[in-house]
Amino acid sequence: MDCSGAKTHTARRAGLSRPTLYSRLGAIERILGVSLESAESRTSLHAALMVIDAR
Repeated sequence: MDCSGAKTHTARRAGLSRPTLYSRLGAIERILGVSLESAESRTSLHAALMVIDAR
């Protein structure tokens, strides 16, 4: 799902309310200790998920 960081679009595509998406993103940020507002962080996390999927 490529929404280029657009949270409203992401929520719609995922079938979630915006508050639910924001809550889940906040939890991910706390657990991983990174800001998902940073394009660099999102890119790094995407690359990591691609490596995991390739295994």
